[in-house]
Amino acid sequence: MHNKRILKYSFLFTVILFTYACNEAKFMQGKRTYDVMCGDCHMEDGSGVAKVYPELNAEKIATLIDDLPCIIRYGVNKPASLIKMPPNPSLLPVDITNIINYLCNDMHDLDREFTMVDIISSLNDCPKDSIK
Repeated sequence: MHNKRILKYSFLFTVILFTYACNEAKFMQGKRTYDVMCGDCHMEDGSGVAKVYPELNAEKIATLIDDLPCIIRYGVNKPASLIKMPPNPSLLPVDITNIINYLCNDMHDLDREFTMVDIISSLNDCPKDSIK
């Protein structure tokens, strides 16, 4: 009787765990990294703070998609337009890949998925003078 109860609860636990894992966002690691590294300024939902931190809406992400790896890694410092973002040199290419995939797919339905090879290639081609 005791073994049947253990088996029953083990099965129930497995079903609950599997259901939770299947319902989790595809780019959950990107969300976690975004929340820690970007969410304080751009807000958890990407709404930003008016005239202080830009909104990361779908249109803005789509427009900046090719520049995002460079922007995330090296930051932005354009005094004329008051756009400033600190660099994030500690973020690895995998972190940047996860953040961008989260922004493009889970936060916004842009249906663009990048590989780490794509991001590394972009980072190697960053025009460092154009974002400062």
